[in-house]
Amino acid sequence: MALASSAHAKRCFATSTPCSQSRLRLQGKYGIEGVFLGTPCIAGKNGFELVIELELNDAEWEGMSAATPIVKDLKRK
Repeated sequence: MALASSAHAKRCFATSTPCSQSRLRLQGKYGIEGVFLGTPCIAGKNGFELVIELELNDAEWEGMSAATPIVKDLKRK
């Protein structure tokens, strides 16, 4: 993940496009629909232009898979 984040930062600085990690409603990224999770993205003058889908290792996928239903459940409360 650190290497991916480093590559992400380099890409952002190279393009001079503002970047951030924000909680966005995922619509298909990582196979997740309708859940707000923190993910790196590129923001522009018209809002978020691109969600950057990082390659996750097994432990990261496990964490993402575990977090998704918890966040969905919080949304219902």
